[in-house]
Amino acid sequence: MRRQFILGITFLLVQQIFSQSDFRDGFVITKSRDTLYGLVDYKEGYRGYRICNFKQDKDQKTISYTADQIQAYGFTNDLYFESNEYNNVDNEPEIIFFQVLVKGNATLYKYHERYYVAKMNIKPHELVSTFDDSVIDGLTYRKDNKEYIRSLNYLFFDCEKLRKGIENLKFNEPSLVKIVKDYNNCQGVESVAFNERKPLFKMVFGVAIGYNFSSIGSDGFDENNFLKTDFSNSNSLMFGATFDLSSPRWLEKISLTGGLFYFYSDYFMENTSKPYESNIKNEVTIEISQLKIPLGFRYTFPEKKITPYINIGGSFTAHLSSSAVWLEEREFFGKVTITETDLEIGDHQFGYWGGVGFKVPIHNKMKAFFEFRYESNQSSSFEKVAVNEENSFENYQLIVGINL
Repeated sequence: MRRQFILGITFLLVQQIFSQSDFRDGFVITKSRDTLYGLVDYKEGYRGYRICNFKQDKDQKTISYTADQIQAYGFTNDLYFESNEYNNVDNEPEIIFFQVLVKGNATLYKYHERYYVAKMNIKPHELVSTFDDSVIDGLTYRKDNKEYIRSLNYLFFDCEKLRKGIENLKFNEPSLVKIVKDYNNCQGVESVAFNERKPLFKMVFGVAIGYNFSSIGSDGFDENNFLKTDFSNSNSLMFGATFDLSSPRWLEKISLTGGLFYFYSDYFMENTSKPYESNIKNEVTIEISQLKIPLGFRYTFPEKKITPYINIGGSFTAHLSSSAVWLEEREFFGKVTITETDLEIGDHQFGYWGGVGFKVPIHNKMKAFFEFRYESNQSSSFEKVAVNEENSFENYQLIVGINL
């Protein structure tokens, strides 16, 4: 039942992510070269190559344009797409939206992870790089055919000084952007590099404070199962710092997120039993100072006054200091014996976590964030109590903080 609930929540979240609209300031260029300014739905991935959703103001009904209906569309100081013809996988002509990376005498297009170069009288020509594998004496050798070099030599034949640069060119987006800009410069034409308007990487740091609700469970107890009684929950403050690393130029809504948090947890368990005419009372006290390092991925929904996000990832927790004491009191025919044993618990935990939160602007570029997290961890055994025993820690965390 719990698994079905989690799968259901995951399905609803994924459906919500893909149904989100994100209208930003932009424009549409019609077939008659008229420019219409308004709001364009920002889509990452394949959807941006297929359709343009546009409205001239936020209250207007959305109009959807395909590539054969308009000349181009774009976002203010951001991405720009042009409609053009290319041959699809069936070698049939098809009009699609290409993302324009560089505009000039030579234009560099991107379609998914494929790159094309077009010139004034030349349709988009795909740049490709394939490999051939051959086996010689049991060893596999790979040859890079570098077809893109031959294509660029043909397309840029009228700029001889680029020949050496083309021969040594690597097949990646930054290199292709640079060589196309160099060609346009060679022709005395200034290039417009749309993708360079956005930073390649963006790092946001933050400070946070929170409240941690923690519980502990165990398996593999000793023969008396004295730990079977639940431990008391631990409630404590937590302090830390966070970071969020994104690449606005490549994929701005998904980022690498992490942090460093310190908190203290203490747990207590007490139970009694009466085997064989005796009374046995057990008490276990556990105290742990922890340094937690969560690391994961964040999906941020379209930015609004209140911007929600979701996180998922793994975590490592170092035990800076820990103690676990087992106090056993046995009464047998009026005689009381008290035994105190130090239990050895592990020095770290591994686990997974997930969370939901939202951000709100507070001053200039500073934003406050509020987040709820769930975390499950496993730690090594109480070595003096049982063999092959692990302790599971569950944490529920409420976190507030400021992104600097």
